Amino acid sequence: MFDFLNHKKHKADVAYDENAVNAEELGVSGEASEEETVYPELSFHPDWQLEQEDEYVYRFWNKELPPLKPNQFSIHGVDLKQLNGTLVVEAFVRNSLSRSINLKTMTILLLDQQGFPVARKWFDLKKVGTVPAKSSRPWTFTFEKQHRVTADDNPPVHGWKLVIEPSQKHRRHTLDLDESLEHSLPAGEAEKLERYVEGLQPPKPGEINFVSLKAEQKEGALHVALLIRNGSDRSINLPHLPLQVEDATGDVVAQGAFKLEHVEVKGNTSKPWTFVFPESMILSETIDLSRWKAYPIH
Repeated sequence: MFDFLNHKKHKADVAYDENAVNAEELGVSGEASEEETVYPELSFHPDWQLEQEDEYVYRFWNKELPPLKPNQFSIHGVDLKQLNGTLVVEAFVRNSLSRSINLKTMTILLLDQQGFPVARKWFDLKKVGTVPAKSSRPWTFTFEKQHRVTADDNPPVHGWKLVIEPSQKHRRHTLDLDESLEHSLPAGEAEKLERYVEGLQPPKPGEINFVSLKAEQKEGALHVALLIRNGSDRSINLPHLPLQVEDATGDVVAQGAFKLEHVEVKGNTSKPWTFVFPESMILSETIDLSRWKAYPIH
């Protein structure tokens, strides 16, 4: 039985389902539609036998989901639990096409609030059955311990989501440079940074990672420049990013949380960003920057 009273739904900040992809990306052809907004109707798998209370919960969840645009597909998670180390996600497989679809296989990512992958697993979605036109079918996705991609055993609590891993045939990974930063760089530096980004091994599809660029101490503060690398086809925002820095000795020399509400990293790009650790975030009197690394704290 679902813990309905304790369930907390995390509403998306956008009008439409931000987890949706165009049907063409899944190899499914759509049909022309005059509708601008689709609210998929609930559709249970024919083999499911549900208690009335469970059916009511699913109907409530589905009613609360954001709408889709025409010819879209989405896997939208609504509830996450951890049972004996296995992450169990209740979700809806949503179809806004004007015809039914039969799914095959795809890789699903569980992302945390910052957009970092928590778990990754290949699913055989033929088991979902035929998803009728403009319908929303509840389904359970389980991620066992071997599917975790982070050392943190704690499941994400807020802001997590399920996404479909983009096709391996994604576009070339490029530099995402803010116009203001580009104008402030010395002549030739932007081109040099662009070549550096294109020479790196791109992130795996759906992966978010960081590459160290430069670290220096100025007036008691530690300035750390990183590349924020987005391996997804979609833009990401990192509203809250906890970071720590290790120097050549392997000690953590700085630690702090940064608010980046207005920082967007476009799909398949790397954005350079400088993080300034003031004296209050510095943990060591002497810092050896001959070698160093900075990484997020989960």
